[in-house]
Amino acid sequence: MGKKNLDYVCVPRDEYDELIECRTHIDALYRYITSEHTTNIRLRGCKQATTDMQTVELLSGYRENERYFVGLVKEFENGRNEK
Repeated sequence: MGKKNLDYVCVPRDEYDELIECRTHIDALYRYITSEHTTNIRLRGCKQATTDMQTVELLSGYRENERYFVGLVKEFENGRNEK
């Protein structure tokens, strides 16, 4: 019986491609966070405390379920109208 190389795993090609895409998004997000902290420290002496959610969504590859959020907004509005 052959010796297994524990440093490697086998995954289907489509899963591998998805892992690479996720890693690419994470790397972009890390670069953005580092850049924001660097800029803020140079300007204000402290790390950035907030950021724009649209930028985070874009860089992370976030795919929103618009119907889910529309439903939440309707729930909120219905609850507010009942008061």
